[in-house]
Amino acid sequence: MYARRKSPIVSILIAVPLLALAGCSDSSLGQSSTSGQASPAASGAATRGMPRTLKYFHEHSEEATKVAAKCKELEKNDLSTMTLQQRMEWSDTPIGIDCRNAQQAVGDNKWRDYQERLRKSAETLK
Repeated sequence: MYARRKSPIVSILIAVPLLALAGCSDSSLGQSSTSGQASPAASGAATRGMPRTLKYFHEHSEEATKVAAKCKELEKNDLSTMTLQQRMEWSDTPIGIDCRNAQQAVGDNKWRDYQERLRKSAETLK
C-alpha cells in the first residue's frame, strides 16, 4: 500500500483557524487576565508550542472558561466546515489539546460545584 501524505490544502485548512486563534489579543491565549502580561506557564507553553495541561486549567478556572468559550466559537465557525480527518488532525495540535483540556476542566468544575450544592442542600434537610 502507498503511504498517505497530508495534502497542502489540509495543512492550510488547519493552519488558518489556528493562526486566527493564536493571533487573538485576548488574555485567554497565553496572558494573565489580571496583569495583561504573559504568565510564565502560559507564555512558556505558547512559545514552545506546547499545550497546557488539564491540571493547569483546573488551577486557572477563569482562563479555562475563556479558552473553552473561544473553542466553542471556533467549533461553530471554522471547525464545522472541516472534514472528519481535518478535525482529527486539528485536535492533535497544541491549540486543539488546549481546547479539549479547557473544556474538560470547565466541565469538571461545573460538576464539582453541582456536587457541592447537593451536599449543602442535603445537610440542610437533616
